[in-house]
Amino acid sequence: MKQHMDWQAAAREAWLYGLPLVEMSALRARHAAQGARPGAFLHMRSLPMAEDRSLTTPNNDTLYSFCWVDLRAGPVKLDIPAIEQRYWSVAVMNMFTDNEAVLSRRTLPVQGGSVLLTGPDHADDALEAGLQVRVRTRQACIMLRIVIQGPDDAARVHALQDGFRVRQAAAGAGFLPAGSVAVDRQAAAGNYLHAVGRMLADQAPALDEAGKAVMQRLAPVLTGAWGPDQQEAVEQGVALARADLVQPPLPASCVNGWNYPARNLGRFGLDLLYRARVSVRGLAALPVSEAMYMRAMGEDGSGLFEGGQSHCLRLPARLPLQGFWSLTLYESVNGGFYLSPNALQRHVINDRMPGLRRREDGGIDLWIGSRDPGPERRGNWLPAPQDKAYALYFRCYEPDAELLDGRWRLPPLQAVEDGAD
Repeated sequence: MKQHMDWQAAAREAWLYGLPLVEMSALRARHAAQGARPGAFLHMRSLPMAEDRSLTTPNNDTLYSFCWVDLRAGPVKLDIPAIEQRYWSVAVMNMFTDNEAVLSRRTLPVQGGSVLLTGPDHADDALEAGLQVRVRTRQACIMLRIVIQGPDDAARVHALQDGFRVRQAAAGAGFLPAGSVAVDRQAAAGNYLHAVGRMLADQAPALDEAGKAVMQRLAPVLTGAWGPDQQEAVEQGVALARADLVQPPLPASCVNGWNYPARNLGRFGLDLLYRARVSVRGLAALPVSEAMYMRAMGEDGSGLFEGGQSHCLRLPARLPLQGFWSLTLYESVNGGFYLSPNALQRHVINDRMPGLRRREDGGIDLWIGSRDPGPERRGNWLPAPQDKAYALYFRCYEPDAELLDGRWRLPPLQAVEDGAD
């Protein structure tokens, strides 16, 4: 071991490196408590509500389905039904939260069929021909989203969910149970880093040369190869990582008061800090080619608002996308964002919501605040909590080129006096 090793820097990096594994393991454990079995879809049959704390920043537009697979038992096949003209996508996520592939009407040449998922232990020359997705960790989460038009549409979406199935590709091979390491991001430094080391050994991730260099650099920290002389430096490194996690986005990524996702969202490479932040604030985020997530940063740049001030968002008649748009409000809880209870039980305004009022030019004014804006605006009102900090996220699914390359940007939020134009 090199005596000049910077234990503080290594501990900071290792804590951030392991956080997505910890968050994914926690999500898998929550799903197991809900009855999820490896290799079988757990279908969410209704939109998430305020009491749901299983997934941070959940959208309130699509029904989710989750399937956890353990690829040590062999490759698996995902059967995809033909789907009518509505938004849907299947994200194949490894345990580092990278989207190995997003299967959707945007990416698949034909509707319906089967896709083979393989893990890091499988040789390419032993696989059959056809559409394949290589997963770089031994376990993976298959995450299905299907847009729902409203309560009357639920039965149709449920039938579509049931059409997705996962099966072993090799006859006689069974799904292995997916274990879970009981640690969270609040754990003591030593316990946390040791647990991450065990997770990495279990996942045996397929790494490129840059990834192997990171693992080699972090190995002494993740194997607990430090003594009393290094303990303080390790503790300081973990404290720095926790502080990094809660910092607001850089101003350079903000336009008109909206923070735009980085190009590597959902496929992070070695951007450890961004990956870690997203695993806490937006676990399972899609790549920007499939969805754009914009967060309103507020007057002070913190990304948090208070209910005492009302705002208006003036949208044009058409946004540059092929899917749908939505504005969702979340209350801030321990660094995560969850739907906020309100009397209307309205957590989102989207382009499919009945009763939206349009301006004469076809555009839409959205009203955000804790106080009822009155009967003329109530249909376009997104209620905010009076006494809790909250965040606003605007989603655009299947964005067009002008949104992806920055030629079109969201208009700024306008602070308004209640009852005023």
